[in-house]
Amino acid sequence: MSGLSKLLMSKPALDNQGVLDLGKNCYLCNQLDFLPFHCELCDHTYCSQHRNVDIHNCKLPERQTNSSTYHGPSAASLFPDPETRQKALEELFQKVAVRLANLIAKEEKSKSTPIAKLRKFLQIQKSKKAKDGKNSFLSKLKLLKPESPVVQISALKKVAKGAPNVQIADRIYIWTLYINRNEEDLDKISEEKEKIGLWILRNWSVGRSLDLIADQLKIMNRNNSTSHTNERLSLFRVSNDEPVALDLSKKNQGYLKTGDTLYLVKG
Repeated sequence: MSGLSKLLMSKPALDNQGVLDLGKNCYLCNQLDFLPFHCELCDHTYCSQHRNVDIHNCKLPERQTNSSTYHGPSAASLFPDPETRQKALEELFQKVAVRLANLIAKEEKSKSTPIAKLRKFLQIQKSKKAKDGKNSFLSKLKLLKPESPVVQISALKKVAKGAPNVQIADRIYIWTLYINRNEEDLDKISEEKEKIGLWILRNWSVGRSLDLIADQLKIMNRNNSTSHTNERLSLFRVSNDEPVALDLSKKNQGYLKTGDTLYLVKG
């Protein structure tokens, strides 16, 4: 026997000796093993040659007998019938497809709402102004010295139209623009050229003002005869660069003011 074998076979492992405690001695052959195996059934440590429970004649005190009842999953559940599995997959795919179609339809519907259409129009106008500002000296000059609100309101009052026989003190002067194009043609609308100045009465409701705006712009107004959203007219204004739908039941006074720009949107 070589000196190394004698060293490995010589003494049992010295427990609790720090770095000298290298490996464990096999319970069966007493051979030192640096990768020992501890059997949980008989609570002994074995070398790699005797780690198998049958080789080291383990007593197996907790081992179940062959007569024990099996409570695990059935073979049918682990290996389902191919046809049953295929049917279940098809049903799952159908549910997923329906849900996906509903989500797509909902998203498309949200894109075609009046507020979505106006938001897209405003973004187009913003991009146009930014582009024109870079290329036009006059636009740059306006940015450096914009018109005062007094001058803007004075210009609005000169071109505004509205209900006759209305006292000036009872008027609210507004700019109005009708967003009447399909979403693909929104870039063809020129706000500066197409907006119209109107006046409305302070004691009117916003809904009545909408009727007047539609009448002045010669737009068919079916709000009182249809519930279809694509045929109805909505009124918006912009606050902090975002379109806000106006409450048609509110009174103009305290809600609208001279100089506001109102957007009439269909659909």
